Amino acid sequence: MTTLITKDEILDKNEVLKMAIEAGWPDSLVAPIIMAKLHDFAKVVADVASAKEREACAKVCEDKCPGQSLIYVMAMADCAEAIRARGNPHQGGTHECS
Repeated sequence: MTTLITKDEILDKNEVLKMAIEAGWPDSLVAPIIMAKLHDFAKVVADVASAKEREACAKVCEDKCPGQSLIYVMAMADCAEAIRARGNPHQGGTHECS
């Protein structure tokens, strides 16, 4: 069974803090209120990046289909659908491939 990673699990606040420090943020910008907003922003960035990666992977599946047998095309379409569904747990995001 496929397990979804929630956006809260992608980056925790300590990871965001560590990245800010590694990026050279001055101490004055690493205040708790700023870090909370930065964490929210990092979640949005992670969501967008994950959605783009899922779509790219799904397109790889679809691009492998031309000229193939019907069963192969159906299997690749199912895989593309499963990849896309991972981004929406309310619409089949726990899709299993068997």
